[in-house]
Amino acid sequence: MPKGTENEGAFAASDTNIAIIGDNTWVATTTGSVFYSADRGRHWEVFDTPIIKEKDTEGIYSIDFYDALHGFAIGGDYTKPDDNTANKIRTKDGGKTWKLVAQNQNPG
Repeated sequence: MPKGTENEGAFAASDTNIAIIGDNTWVATTTGSVFYSADRGRHWEVFDTPIIKEKDTEGIYSIDFYDALHGFAIGGDYTKPDDNTANKIRTKDGGKTWKLVAQNQNPG
């Protein structure tokens, strides 16, 4: 895997920060990055997302994919569980680009 940035990690307590479909693997991080491999981890790319990620308590908690192109991730700031801005994102191109969705709305 590529080296992470300083203080980059994963919210392992959620147990949903990795998604695998076929040969594709996505790993979501505390810095709002998504590590992606199309070949079972032999080669990796890293994509930035617009999810909130300015503090150590922010980033992506969970990531999932419907198929190899359509995915969704959720995160935020775990010290502010009622906040719902810049904490939900989706992709339609396998994780290369991400857009914020459902601003100021709770998941569901």
